[in-house]
Amino acid sequence: MQDTLKNLQLSYVDLYLIHWPTAFKAGENPFPMNDQGGFIPGNTNITETWQAMEQLVEKGFAKAIGISNFNIPQIQRILDLPNKVPISNIQVELQPYLPQDELVNFCKSKGMTVTAYSPLGSPGNPFASGDEPKLLEDPVVLKLAAKYKVSPPLICIRYQIEREIVVIPKSVTPSRIKENFKALDIKLSAEDMQELSQLGSRGFRFIPFPPLKSHPEYPF
Repeated sequence: MQDTLKNLQLSYVDLYLIHWPTAFKAGENPFPMNDQGGFIPGNTNITETWQAMEQLVEKGFAKAIGISNFNIPQIQRILDLPNKVPISNIQVELQPYLPQDELVNFCKSKGMTVTAYSPLGSPGNPFASGDEPKLLEDPVVLKLAAKYKVSPPLICIRYQIEREIVVIPKSVTPSRIKENFKALDIKLSAEDMQELSQLGSRGFRFIPFPPLKSHPEYPF
C-alpha cells in the first residue's frame, strides 16, 4: 500500500477495493498462470485479505474500503466477521443485459454504495470473442436514444443513475467524457425503465474473465 501511495504521490486514498475475490499463488509473478491459461490459485482467504484491508483504514492509508466482483455468499463471509470497518462500496458489472437486481438490493440493504462498471457493454473488451451482443445497437436502446435525441451510451448511463447506482463508463476521449455528463440532464420515464429492465432477461455478462474460471473462488 505504501508503494501505491508513493506512486500516486498521496498520503491516503479515499477508497481502496479488493478487485477480485481470487487469491493467486505467491511469487515473483503477481499473476501466475498454468499451462491451460488459467491463474494458479493461492491459499489466502478473502476474509484474511479483508482484515488486512481494515488495517489500512486504521493506519490512515485509506478512508474507506470495499470490494469488486464478489457474489452474495462471498460478501456474507466478510459481513460475518467481527468487522471493525464496514464495506463501503462494491463495484460490479452492471448494464441492461445484466442488471443483477438481487445483488444490488442485497448490497444496498447492507449500507453499501454500488458502482457499475462496463455500463455500455464493454465494446473494447480484450477478451471478447466477437459473438457478443452489441448493447449500444439494441433496438430498445436505439429507440430511447432517438426519443431523447441523445447517443445510446447516455441511455445506458442514465439507466444506472435512475437505479441510484454510481456509473463509471470508461473512456480516454475528452469529448466523450464531457458528453457522458449529459446523462444528468435526461429523465427516463417509468415505462422507459421497464423496457430497459426487460433486457435483463438475457443475463449476459460481457466480462466473465475466462482465465479465472478454474479458480475455486470464481464469483460467477
